[in-house]
Amino acid sequence: MKDDAIVLKPKDYLAIPEIPPDWDYYNSVKRTGGLIYKWKNMTAEIAGELYIARELLAVSKSGAAQIMHGTNVPCRTWESYCEDIGIEKRTANRWLASFFGPVHLPAPSLPKLESQVIYADPPWAFSNSGFDQSAQQIYSTMPTKEICNYSDRAGKSIRRLASEKRSVLFLWVPAALIPDGLSVVSAWGFAYKTQMIWAKDKSPGMGWWVNSKHEVLFIGSKGEELHPAIKYDSIFEAPVTKHSQKPEIVYTMIESMYSGPYIELFARNKRPGWASWGNEI
Repeated sequence: MKDDAIVLKPKDYLAIPEIPPDWDYYNSVKRTGGLIYKWKNMTAEIAGELYIARELLAVSKSGAAQIMHGTNVPCRTWESYCEDIGIEKRTANRWLASFFGPVHLPAPSLPKLESQVIYADPPWAFSNSGFDQSAQQIYSTMPTKEICNYSDRAGKSIRRLASEKRSVLFLWVPAALIPDGLSVVSAWGFAYKTQMIWAKDKSPGMGWWVNSKHEVLFIGSKGEELHPAIKYDSIFEAPVTKHSQKPEIVYTMIESMYSGPYIELFARNKRPGWASWGNEI
């Protein structure tokens, strides 16, 4: 079961219905068919209302009030809306992606500061979008070209985030998309240098050719090469947690290697001492 799935607690389970002795097949088909028709219409109505709310509210908290002038929408965010109706934002986004396709949220503004360390885990798009375990079933993905050329509403690009004088990039790249990862490294203005391998404690059972049990972390540099204060082994072990979530130890490793300032792109959580950017924070 996915981590963001809605789970019924034991006290919320429905009572087991009694089996009627005079149950009729045709009457059941007629009744259930009518209920399903109503359910489909209700589901479409819910999806439509969620989509409208997301389009109006999917902005940063600092800009939440700017789009509300002249509307009946209170000064709230998409995240607070999801909390108020009782579902997680990721769950709502996944529902909308299943109904309307991977529609991307309005891009939040990129950080204004220039950084020495960029850490990124882009929402890569795979060719397995029709499968239940595909990334697109969990969150909205982005084509490689869009990741390469990403810019916010103000026109600021990811390429401009890193110091031209000297900076380093840590980029998570799926093993199946190594050429795409190299394209992103180059598009963001870095030169590929090496890679680290996260050896997982278990395989999620995904992969077309083999059961994937590792992930790749590219390291690139820009300008004067920044030599790390500490050199770690190229392969490290860490347990698997949530879907696509990367090990916490990587933050510690990066902080030990370089002094910062740090920016995390496509972040899911905020970390003290880091500038965090992404649709899920």
